[in-house]
Amino acid sequence: MILRFLALSALLLAQDPPKPPDQGTPPAKPAPAQEVELKATTLKRVCPDGVTLSGDFYDLPFASEERPTIVCFHMENGSRAEFAKIAPRFAEFSCCTFAIDLRTGKATDGVANETAASAASVLNKTTFTNEEAFADVVQGLKWARELRPTGKFFVLGSGSSAALVIAAAARTPACADALLLFSPGEDVTGWSIAAEAKKVSVPTYVTCHGTVSEASRTRPIGNSIDKNLRKMVIPIGTPGAARGSAVLVKTDAALRDRHWYAVVAMILKLAPVTAPTPADGPLKKS
Repeated sequence: MILRFLALSALLLAQDPPKPPDQGTPPAKPAPAQEVELKATTLKRVCPDGVTLSGDFYDLPFASEERPTIVCFHMENGSRAEFAKIAPRFAEFSCCTFAIDLRTGKATDGVANETAASAASVLNKTTFTNEEAFADVVQGLKWARELRPTGKFFVLGSGSSAALVIAAAARTPACADALLLFSPGEDVTGWSIAAEAKKVSVPTYVTCHGTVSEASRTRPIGNSIDKNLRKMVIPIGTPGAARGSAVLVKTDAALRDRHWYAVVAMILKLAPVTAPTPADGPLKKS
């Protein structure tokens, strides 16, 4: 929580300071603190095959062009709504979130996958492979870079999309500054995600549910990433652990924050914010 406070406070200090109250009148009683509601803007982009990608962009309520964007891809059979509860927490650490629907999905929390609907209409079929969805990941990352050309990108994959994120970063290193992999596995028929992982060249956080079966899927992939780049947490036997990004919003604070501490440390290392002192003047950005 201290790291989050420092990061957010530093950005807020960079804004224009409030004017002091009129010295002739007593200052008004301060209003209770209020949280700024984070609202998503749904964006659309047509891919080369005619399928329309849909994504929810959660911007920050203050100047944020140089702050990181977390580009998020959902679990199998889900939608961009998987990140509706996670995006506000990323905002607390001064990060925007861009959650994109892949054609391999249906719905999450009642929010339909619009990319899947477009793909079914345009391509006249309803079932798509993870290999076909890889095109959506590639296009989504290009799209994010166009929207936010100056900030860093943390790319989050959840479930089967974590495998696609690894392949994208291996084949196009410039697409990501860091990876957040929740439950990656060998989920693309005919591909070796472990072999792709050997080519990952950016800092990477790897975790999974922690069951023996899931750990056996994730560990070989994580171990294929350069040990100087990876941080891997395999919570074997941890009650309440969850598959995919859902662990970031678990009600058990100890379980949830074990992952948040690692994620936030990575964010602040790659995109630090230093709180200014009176002698420093404006906010310093590294």
